[in-house]
Amino acid sequence: MNSSIRCALVFLCASSLVGLALAQAAKKKQAAAFRELFLELDVNRDRAVEREEVPPSGRAAFDRLLKQGDHNKNGKLEAEEYRDLLLDLREFGELVRKKAVARFQSMDKDHDGKVSREEFSGPRRRFDVLDHNSDGQITEQEFLNVIAAKAEARKAVRVAGKKAAAAAPSKKPAASAESKPAAKDEPVKKSG
Repeated sequence: MNSSIRCALVFLCASSLVGLALAQAAKKKQAAAFRELFLELDVNRDRAVEREEVPPSGRAAFDRLLKQGDHNKNGKLEAEEYRDLLLDLREFGELVRKKAVARFQSMDKDHDGKVSREEFSGPRRRFDVLDHNSDGQITEQEFLNVIAAKAEARKAVRVAGKKAAAAAPSKKPAASAESKPAAKDEPVKKSG
């Protein structure tokens, strides 16, 4: 398989994972979770999240969100901008799901709602992973379930990583008054 096809398949699978994870969450529960996250990050309660309010482990992701969603370019992700980003993600998730279904249907040459090993265009190992019940056929639901399960596994790994980073002791020693460097305008005190 050439690298451009491999990259396209990787992108499709990754996109499908994101889309399916978003699509499977209940809209009401999801909205509450996103609202709660925003309120948790908005430490100073000014209805905007600034980079300094985000834990260090989440700043790279925040920077990416800011790049996409900071419409007024003030360096903050305001509540309305955050909401717009979530709507864009939901639309993206729905689009990705549709593309995954279309991909499945394109492999289903005889249109029986199943993809046989002969119809499957990917590697044999991948077929075996997707064929959850090992009946030699992949149903659309099996196809979507495996993609969603991988998205959940990736999410669990990210959450575990964040928890581990938060629990890790700081490696920086506390600065004492004696070892603290003088400010620019502050004269250096000499001992003795």
